[in-house]
Amino acid sequence: MQVHTSPIRRALGESSWLRLSHVLQPQCTRPRVGTDDCYTIVGWAHASHSYPGKLFVYPAALIGALVPYQGVNIPATVRFHARKQYPFTAFWLRTLHFPNCGRPWIFETSAEFVGPQRVNEFIRFGVGVAVTLDVSQDGQTYTCRSTGVFWRPFRFFKTLPQWEIPLPGRWLMGDVVVTQTTVVDRQRTTPGPPPSAVVGSEPFDVSFVVTHPLFGETLRMGGRYWPQKEIF
Repeated sequence: MQVHTSPIRRALGESSWLRLSHVLQPQCTRPRVGTDDCYTIVGWAHASHSYPGKLFVYPAALIGALVPYQGVNIPATVRFHARKQYPFTAFWLRTLHFPNCGRPWIFETSAEFVGPQRVNEFIRFGVGVAVTLDVSQDGQTYTCRSTGVFWRPFRFFKTLPQWEIPLPGRWLMGDVVVTQTTVVDRQRTTPGPPPSAVVGSEPFDVSFVVTHPLFGETLRMGGRYWPQKEIF
């Protein structure tokens, strides 16, 4: 496999990636790490959280883990990009334009390959989430599940020990399941493709659900997205 292969495609393995729908493949293939590669999707997001969820959403927002606002049909972009100085890391920059928020809500995470079906996704301050990946047999759904949370204090200081200190993430935040699927929810209406979307491209739905072991489902986010026109 090529040096610049994205952590997600590398973790999925060739057989799972080939089984994956062509609509979902770009999100797993891009960016090509160690380059200036960039790929963007645009669409409409939605977010809601329960009353118990407020206990977790606002503290988690400080480290870039969760979105503290609620709404439907929120204009959103997700930018998949790489940086030459980080040859093994992919970055995802999410921007949501909530109408009652004075400025766009922006948060970035990054991913590193760990092993077959496994990546680590990092938020701020070296906090990482261990994630397992899975592709459905029909290739129409791609699922990520959190399996643990840890703190790597010297993540970007490679000459220092790369300790991973376990954190009680399941109790502090909950279990996270993220899915991307080509089987769009017809019950959820959106304004249609944004003007910057590739004309005639097929949409896909994203779901992000946090479930706490005591309080049940505390947060649900998601959206419908299309690839953005590439600007040269």
